[in-house]
Amino acid sequence: MTSRRKLVTAGLATRQVTFTGKRRSTVYEITDAGRAALREWLDTPAAGMRMEFEAMLKVAFADAGDVTQLRAAVREIRTDAEARLAEILDRSTEYATTGGPFPDRLPIVAITGKLLMGQYEAVVRWTRWAEDEIGEWSGVTPEAGATVPPQAFTSGWKGKKDPRPAHGGN
Repeated sequence: MTSRRKLVTAGLATRQVTFTGKRRSTVYEITDAGRAALREWLDTPAAGMRMEFEAMLKVAFADAGDVTQLRAAVREIRTDAEARLAEILDRSTEYATTGGPFPDRLPIVAITGKLLMGQYEAVVRWTRWAEDEIGEWSGVTPEAGATVPPQAFTSGWKGKKDPRPAHGGN
């Protein structure tokens, strides 16, 4: 059972199915009981942020494969991050110009959207740095031609082609 169906079954949301021609659409709406449960949940301690995605696991274990697989994994991460960032930027433009579909929630949408935007910007920045660093590798281990990038253990993104200084570390 999906989370949405569980919410409906528990009386925390309602579900309405509509059709536009043959296209089916399902709209979920929070109930009063759902609002009360949401308010109660907002008072509970939150778990910390977790980042999980399979392509990064492929990077983390790339030394079990070859440099072509590593480059492909980093490229997949960049392609996905750029696409998601473009969606976020498009949506941000919509919200900034029209208020979006929930203008009464705009302040909250703005602060959460800014975090998502920054996360994907950081992923794109990291992939560009990683692609630059691994571009000349002939393998994925030191014996096969991989090297530790000079700025890998410092804050910032200074790479081979980036004139900006890295921050932190010695």
